[in-house]
Amino acid sequence: MKKIMIVAMLFAGTVSTFAGDSPALKAILSIGTYDEAVKAVKANVNTLLNNEEKAKAYDHLVELAKKDYNAQSEISDKNTVYKQMGQNSKIVPYDTLKMGNAAVNVVENALLRYKYDNMPNEKGKIKPKYDGDKAVVYAIRTNLVNIAGGYWNNNNNLFEKFTGAYLDSKNEPFFAGIDTTAEKTFLGQFAYLASYVALQNKEYDKVERWVPYAERDEKYAKDAFSWKLEAMEKSCKTREDSVNYKNKLQALFNQRPNDQTVFARLYGVTSALDGNAAGEAMLEGVLAKDPKNFVALFYKGQDQFDKRKYDDAVKTLKAAAEANPTSPFPWFYIAACYQNKAADAKVIATANVLLEEAIKNYDKCKELDPKQQQMRWGQLRYNAYYARYGADDAKTKAAEADKY
Repeated sequence: MKKIMIVAMLFAGTVSTFAGDSPALKAILSIGTYDEAVKAVKANVNTLLNNEEKAKAYDHLVELAKKDYNAQSEISDKNTVYKQMGQNSKIVPYDTLKMGNAAVNVVENALLRYKYDNMPNEKGKIKPKYDGDKAVVYAIRTNLVNIAGGYWNNNNNLFEKFTGAYLDSKNEPFFAGIDTTAEKTFLGQFAYLASYVALQNKEYDKVERWVPYAERDEKYAKDAFSWKLEAMEKSCKTREDSVNYKNKLQALFNQRPNDQTVFARLYGVTSALDGNAAGEAMLEGVLAKDPKNFVALFYKGQDQFDKRKYDDAVKTLKAAAEANPTSPFPWFYIAACYQNKAADAKVIATANVLLEEAIKNYDKCKELDPKQQQMRWGQLRYNAYYARYGADDAKTKAAEADKY
């Protein structure tokens, strides 16, 4: 009885030790072109026996993609040598699109290979086999930036594709331990340009992913951050989206309590989601800590204006104007307060005094924003002149020139 058991164990061990690749994997490994092999992997990956087979299948795709990449890279390298030697007649064209697509394929499949290569085997142990080409894959990944650069302003969608593949693989654990210092010279610029293209294409999730790299570069940080805020806002389609947007803004505001752009957006979405009372409470909370906060003062004054509390609004808006003397917005609403009070006045003399105050503040708007790029003050300013001086007065006719 013992002898039978030993034989059975030896037989089982032999099967386990010398078992070959499954038929599905053999079929995949027999395919010699990337396009056909990737179809086979996608169709059969879930039928492969285990994680080891899956890693082996993706390794096959990596090698086929490298072959396609190297075919174009060799031509490019030879062209560089010929150019340096002044032998331009020997330079031949190569397929940059094929090279770029192959580079993307190398990186994407190497990451999938890494995923399965670092999963437990049938014995529950992790024994990676496919990390020997890490430096090669990293070099190909980095070259995506050079390939992408050739498409900037020629085909920005391809620029985005290749730069995006580079950016999205930036923090993958497969590349751990590689010195990435050299990337600092171009990372911010390419993240900035790719984020711009993604914003134009309304791919707001990509903008949010890529902008943080651009923010690390002082040259691009300000514009890139504004794009991120725009992408966050435009991503809102449902109330749940708006709640997520509010939470993201709150996190940013906690990090950047002096960023008035973030605060303005946070106030707006808070008021929209939670009501005016919640918005007002936020304003008062900020003003308690920073009584000269321009955004909080302006929105408080605007809210008082909307409630027809014109005297309170004028006082608050004048404080906002002192906090930011170059902004036309407080002056516009101060003028509108006086203009509305004039409309309510029952005594003409009182109305005229109020209109003159309105005109004075509209004139300040014109001084600060002469081309009406920030605030359309022209029509209301003309109305104030018309009400005070009449249609035929020279001052009214001059004001008419700015009417939109």
